[in-house]
Amino acid sequence: MQVASREGVPPYVVASDRSLRDLALLRPRNRDQLLLAHGIGPAKAEKYGAGLLEVIAAAG
Repeated sequence: MQVASREGVPPYVVASDRSLRDLALLRPRNRDQLLLAHGIGPAKAEKYGAGLLEVIAAAG
């Protein structure tokens, strides 16, 4: 939500509900694993990947 607000885009542009569910199940630890989640392609991984991985790692 914070990223979407900062960029002035709807939250689903950053990550859809389905992408978030996949990320929660997969719990990726690197970019290659992140790309396995639905809706996360190279461009989205480049733009948001580091932040997504940081949040996942912080969640334990």
